[in-house]
Amino acid sequence: MVMAPKVRSALRWMFTVLWGLGVLVLLLTYWQTPFFLNLVSSFRYQITLAILALGIPTAALWKDRRASLFLALSVALTFPFWKYYWPLSSPAESTTLKASRSAVSLVVANVLSSNHDLERFEDWLAIESPDIVGILEVSEAHQAQLEKLPYPHKLIHPQNGNFGLALLCREAPLEMEVLEAQTSFPSIFARWPNYSVLLTHPIPPVSQQAREVGDRQVGRLIASLADTKGPLIVIGDLNAAQWDLRLEPLREAGLVDARLGHGLLPSWPVDRTILRIPIDHIFLPSGWASLECGRGPDIGSDHFPLICKAQPKP
Repeated sequence: MVMAPKVRSALRWMFTVLWGLGVLVLLLTYWQTPFFLNLVSSFRYQITLAILALGIPTAALWKDRRASLFLALSVALTFPFWKYYWPLSSPAESTTLKASRSAVSLVVANVLSSNHDLERFEDWLAIESPDIVGILEVSEAHQAQLEKLPYPHKLIHPQNGNFGLALLCREAPLEMEVLEAQTSFPSIFARWPNYSVLLTHPIPPVSQQAREVGDRQVGRLIASLADTKGPLIVIGDLNAAQWDLRLEPLREAGLVDARLGHGLLPSWPVDRTILRIPIDHIFLPSGWASLECGRGPDIGSDHFPLICKAQPKP
């Protein structure tokens, strides 16, 4: 069926305007200020996919040189996300790394403070058997369940609310302590001979003030650990997507997202696939390789757990 010229023209301009508005919103999210744009920035991946989806019919309706421009620009805007899917090492390098026995496996899991039954989480841990487990939103109701898990070294720091945490380890750390224990947003630091781990959970950016408190916490922790001997691994629910400016102190410290080469792996919310964003993280020291990185199953929380196997590069 041939489309009437007036209908075609109306549709052409409607899609063009929608596409242009999408591009404008996407570009504004790179500033992340004012506060509203910071919230929108969390959904940058969804906005980019929407622009790509709009670009296809827009190009089809123009049918001239502008059609190629719409398609090219729409595809170009997806480039920042390609690094999450493009393998970082060759098959030969990956085989060599995986043959080494120096790898450490890490899990970070927000179990949800109101989720008092950790059986599904325990069953999954029994299958994966990670070396280090960072757990967030730990409440008093979780204490007994976590105590019985088969990890000989534990530091459990429950709290009322959503900011209790626990670190479980197979190998004995040289030291393990709660940082900022008297505050509402504590963290756990542990050190081994060859690396250290920081588990943290800054407040979500539910307001401008909360945003600033969480940003200061991340910056303060990374600055305070700058003199720590050996490589530092940061894990936690950071309440920020990888591209958020909150994580700039981690990038400036040379830490690298373990997801790179393994997919975007959005982790929250479990029950809203379209709105799901990657806010649970494992950041590795520069010079380390992320051999495997994946998302765990539904454990009864509003977050999926994240698991990574990593090791120093030879």
